[in-house]
Amino acid sequence: MRTIPPFLTTKRIFKTPQANHIYDHLEQSLLRDHATQFLKLSPYQVQTLLLWGLAALIGYWVLSLLLNLMLALLSRIMWGLKVLVFMSCFMFIVSMVHDRSVQVSLLLALLMLYALLGRLSGSHRSGARLEAKVRSLERQVDELQRRQRRSSPKHLDEE
Repeated sequence: MRTIPPFLTTKRIFKTPQANHIYDHLEQSLLRDHATQFLKLSPYQVQTLLLWGLAALIGYWVLSLLLNLMLALLSRIMWGLKVLVFMSCFMFIVSMVHDRSVQVSLLLALLMLYALLGRLSGSHRSGARLEAKVRSLERQVDELQRRQRRSSPKHLDEE
């Protein structure tokens, strides 16, 4: 038999009917078995649940590492492919186009396209590096300001 908590044995009368209704609803939900059924776990079930949670966490970490590795590798492969395509285009322009002014304009267009694609594809990596450098410089400026504040009262006392 289930024991009733002491605070539920006496009927409280609240000033508003809404409060009485909420209290009645709370009393009914606390006394029902199915409302707290999910909390009845054996120690073995708790251990199993924790082990599955740990396995999921480790799996997430491993998958994250593998995905980062694959993306880095794919990035290098795509960079090499881009260089190969542009070098072959360069060789094609140099060997097939005999008019010097057309050749120069095509090579400049190819160079501009390479630079544009390099900016678009390499912006994430260089942006992260730039952000790290800015944070490092900000920390150095903060440290210099702290040192300056510490040393400024000493200079005022000496004068």
